[in-house]
Amino acid sequence: MNIVHLTDTTVAYMPARFVDLINRYTKHNAALVQVRPFMFGNPLNIKSYNAPEDVSLLLEKADVLHFHGSTIFEREAVGKLDIKPWLHKPHVLHYHGSPQREAPARYQRPRETL
Repeated sequence: MNIVHLTDTTVAYMPARFVDLINRYTKHNAALVQVRPFMFGNPLNIKSYNAPEDVSLLLEKADVLHFHGSTIFEREAVGKLDIKPWLHKPHVLHYHGSPQREAPARYQRPRETL
């Protein structure tokens, strides 16, 4: 099974750690699509992809898409690459933290004045 992890940022290196663990300890293949570069180095030496031609090739071969956070999923794009053609594939939307952190405006209640 080919699993593609998609993220905007490093999210405490969790997407890279998942890719590393899947490739190291299972018979499955995992790849990382990461829009922004690693902020504090790349301790696991995980190759991340963000060039549209690389990303579209990975998505074409993917059996499962694993979205880390909702940003890419909601925009339906990786950078300028439209990913709608691949959203019919099985996918996971993985929140790191709470939905309030992902989209705070959606979850805020109006404040009452005292």
